[in-house]
Amino acid sequence: MILINKTWADLKPNEDSKGNSEWFDDYYDRIKNKIEFKDFPKEVFEQWIHPLHNDYHTIRNYAWMNYEYIEFELIEWKYSQLEKLYVIEDFREFFESRASYNDLNQFSCREKDLDYWKENGTWRIPPIILDTKSINDEIPKWSEVSNEFQLIEGHSRLGYLKSIKRINELGNVRIAKKHKVYSMRVRKHNKELR
Repeated sequence: MILINKTWADLKPNEDSKGNSEWFDDYYDRIKNKIEFKDFPKEVFEQWIHPLHNDYHTIRNYAWMNYEYIEFELIEWKYSQLEKLYVIEDFREFFESRASYNDLNQFSCREKDLDYWKENGTWRIPPIILDTKSINDEIPKWSEVSNEFQLIEGHSRLGYLKSIKRINELGNVRIAKKHKVYSMRVRKHNKELR
C-alpha cells in the first residue's frame, strides 16, 4: 500500500465531471494562496506538481512526504555535480536516449528551448532535484528514493545536458559553466516528514 500524505492531496488539481484537470492558470491562482505552499516556485507547480500529480512514479516516490515541511531553492550546479544525480530505474532508458545525441538538431523540444540550448549551453527551465540527505524520516520501502541527490523532474533536460557536454567536446556548441536547478529539501527545523 502506498501512503499519500494529506498535504499532497491538498496540492491536487481540481477535475471536471469528465476527469480533466483544471487549467494551470486557474490551478495556480487557487493553490498559491494556500499558506503552506505560498513559497513554492511557480515553475515547480507548472512542470511537476500540476501535470504529474497523479503520475504513478510521483505518487510512489514523493506523495508520502509532508509538503508543509518542504522548501525549494533555486541554486546553480556544475555539470560534474549534475552527472551524479540518481535517476529512477523506470526513466533511465529514456534519460540515456536523450543523452546519446551528437547534434542539437536531434533534440525533440520546443523551438524556444532549442534556441536557449544553442545560445546558453543549458536548459531554459530548471529541473527539480531532491536533496535526499535532508530527509530525516524513514523512507518507505515502496519509494525509490536513493543516493544523495535525485532527479524528480527534468529527465529530458538532464539527458540533453549530457548530450550538450559531448557536443561541446566536439567543438560545436559551448556548455554553460553552471546550471540552475530547484533543490527540494525538508526544512532543517522539522523533525518528522510524515
